[in-house]
Amino acid sequence: MTVHSLPLPSVPSSATPLRGFWDAVQQHQSAAIADCATSLCRGLDGMWKAQAHTVQAVAQRHAAIAEKLKGPCTPCDLVALQTEWLQFGMESAVQ
Repeated sequence: MTVHSLPLPSVPSSATPLRGFWDAVQQHQSAAIADCATSLCRGLDGMWKAQAHTVQAVAQRHAAIAEKLKGPCTPCDLVALQTEWLQFGMESAVQ
């Protein structure tokens, strides 16, 4: 049994076409990475806006409860405020 070997393709002395190919690949990869980074930043921006909205709502709720606690309160009022606070916390967690 004889093994036939195929001739190797000749490699040009100047690798200009190959270099152009790799430049195009690097440019394409850089563009893809930039697109991914843009998407990541937009997603983070959306999360931060949602968190900021939630923090503002919680701050307003705490301020309202603090105002109620500054006035005269009975033990039943304190339990009602704690229940309101707990309910708000649960609603915020679900959203």
